[in-house]
Amino acid sequence: MHWRTELKRFGLRFRLFFNPANARVTGQCLQCGNCCRQLYLRIGNKQLCTADDFKRLLKHNPMYQIFKIAGTDDEGELYFSCMALGDDNKCRIHKSRPGICRAFPSRTLKLQGGVLDRACGYKLVPIISFKEIFQQIFR
Repeated sequence: MHWRTELKRFGLRFRLFFNPANARVTGQCLQCGNCCRQLYLRIGNKQLCTADDFKRLLKHNPMYQIFKIAGTDDEGELYFSCMALGDDNKCRIHKSRPGICRAFPSRTLKLQGGVLDRACGYKLVPIISFKEIFQQIFR
């Protein structure tokens, strides 16, 4: 087989591995609160990098006013903390929390460059391991 065809097959399999459909969420919330203390917000596919970006987001999603800018990471992206997190690590607005909180942890987290905190009780588990995909490519 031609090397370009092999490379194309590898690319397809590689994307399969990182496809959100190839992941399942396991575990449960341990109420550590870490996901509420340092989270990233996006407008479309763009991480927020400035206070103006955040203001723009708030115009479209006023519910996000519960978040405050907590800092900037090494890549210049803002991270936020949630003001609805109680001292007991429980959400004070759990029944009316925003969609970003309801969807956590999203299967798309790894595609967005995110990782779960080590203390988190949730895990993103691939349905097909990278080793299996690699073996399928080079049979």
